[in-house]
Amino acid sequence: MSKSIIAIILALSCGPAAAMGEYSPGQYTEPTGEQKEACMPDAFKFCSAAFPDHLKIVECLVKNKAHLSPTCRAVIK
Repeated sequence: MSKSIIAIILALSCGPAAAMGEYSPGQYTEPTGEQKEACMPDAFKFCSAAFPDHLKIVECLVKNKAHLSPTCRAVIK
């Protein structure tokens, strides 16, 4: 699982403060605004039942990769 995917999901589900508590600072990378913008609609559309569990959201996005918007798919790859 790539750090960028985890970072996006953490930002969507928990926010940076919560994410920093679960991961060491060396593991967490704040997603860019473009990354958040690319996947937020898909995360809510396909994975709303997984919130706030960021790992379940990641799994859900990966599982639904074929249905994601092209911009989110590019981030997930």
